[in-house]
Amino acid sequence: MNLFRKTPPKPTIQKTDWTQRTPQTPEDYLNRGMAFYARKQYAQAEEDLRRAVAERPDFVDAWYSLGLVLKAQGRKDDARTAFEKTLGLLEDTRSKDKVRASMLERLTRAHLESL
Repeated sequence: MNLFRKTPPKPTIQKTDWTQRTPQTPEDYLNRGMAFYARKQYAQAEEDLRRAVAERPDFVDAWYSLGLVLKAQGRKDDARTAFEKTLGLLEDTRSKDKVRASMLERLTRAHLESL
């Protein structure tokens, strides 16, 4: 054991700037939409998230994220519709991952109550 060995350099973490990527899949549109949401660029976020749900209508995460974006824009009725769609889809997917579905259901219901 060499006690005087230099510490190896820490690996660099490569961060992806999703706003600079061209989406290819609904998942890519979700990732880019949420990157725009984090930057408070809600119009771009909404556009990407609507594209994600158009390409994959049963995409629970995209519906939930769309609800967040619409809520942030103050569009309560549209946000309510997106959150209700999320809850409806959760019923269909609950058997796949019960813990995740339960968590997302609680979050969605909390957002609905705050509208």
